[in-house]
Amino acid sequence: MRMCRAIEVLAIILGMAVALPAQCPGYNPGQNTNLACAIATTSPSQSTAPALGTTVGATMATQLSQLPIVTAVSGAGLMFDPSIGTFRVSQDLGPILTQRGDTIGRHAALFSFTYQRFNFDSIDGIKLNTLGIVNEMTATQHAFNDMRVDFSIDQFVGLATYGITNRIDVSFVLPFSFVTLKSQRSGGSTSGGSAIYTDSYSTPTSYLAANYFPGSASGIGDIIAAFKANIYKSKSEKTTIAVGAQVRFPTGDEYNYLGSGAYGVKPFFVVSRAMNRFTPNAGISYQWNSASALNNNQNLPSMIGYVGGVDIRAAKWLSISGEFLGQYVINGPQLEPITVPVTGTNVELSSVQQVISSYAMNNASVGFKMKPWKSLYVAGSVMFKLDDAGLRANYVPMLAIAYRFGK
Repeated sequence: MRMCRAIEVLAIILGMAVALPAQCPGYNPGQNTNLACAIATTSPSQSTAPALGTTVGATMATQLSQLPIVTAVSGAGLMFDPSIGTFRVSQDLGPILTQRGDTIGRHAALFSFTYQRFNFDSIDGIKLNTLGIVNEMTATQHAFNDMRVDFSIDQFVGLATYGITNRIDVSFVLPFSFVTLKSQRSGGSTSGGSAIYTDSYSTPTSYLAANYFPGSASGIGDIIAAFKANIYKSKSEKTTIAVGAQVRFPTGDEYNYLGSGAYGVKPFFVVSRAMNRFTPNAGISYQWNSASALNNNQNLPSMIGYVGGVDIRAAKWLSISGEFLGQYVINGPQLEPITVPVTGTNVELSSVQQVISSYAMNNASVGFKMKPWKSLYVAGSVMFKLDDAGLRANYVPMLAIAYRFGK
């Protein structure tokens, strides 16, 4: 993913860009297409320094591709998590973002529709609305830019699950997203633009014109196919264990952040235990990804997923859930803040650099699931972050509706 950034401040702005121009054919800023290339394409290209935007872009795009595809809700004890699988429960309505070891049942089917909104606020603890970037243009000149990035995704997901046998389910997930990206560059001056610092001068010697880019895109995301098999039930049927896997296909347009641009395979293991009104569950998974243009045509980082939760039966028609969702990214790109001194002055400019490391991203969620009528189910939840690693939103709301057919 190369961003051919421009003059003073490497197009880092929201760098998630891919290589230009070879990987960004047909970009037209007037039509708001190819968001991954927009900033680089609309910027001048006289910079003599290596484009820091390349590393920032790889970090942003890689972490964006690791976002979980919206979880779909189920009913009558069935819940599907695209990162794990499906389940069925007989005692209450079940959890929301995690799952149990049960399956839906032979010849039963479930269809659901889910909406979830990601309004990204930071990347690795660095605020997107105050992203300082420094580019060493020459041995004696530094360009400083204040970047503001507004980035959000409204995601809609359709799910279909079918029970082949009493112990085996298959599921298909079709996401559709609306992506909005607005970025602005300025140099911290009423003149606007990028501030150019020259050695021995502690104040900017010149400014370049400010740059503003609003863009949007919509379309189908990466389709997921999954299966789940129940491999153990206790005699009381209170303890259940299941295994399964999901396969992700790169059907979404990665240049507009609608998909990851990579195949993915994720085997998983889940266990649950029913205890009167309380039913805890836990699961673990491993995600392997193929190469993606969003990561300079290299494999996206692998991940270990670990989830757990408990749902409480408040009434026959209502359950309350508390859940934990974590993932450990193996050798993925991250950003870290640094300061860049301007030689011969007392000025230190704030910037960022990329590092490759393993890190954890942990979230918690609270929500409800209710059955207002026969086989119709409605659910809602709010997921919030527990740490700052990765590309993050402070909180993520979710609403879902589902209908179950069969026993």
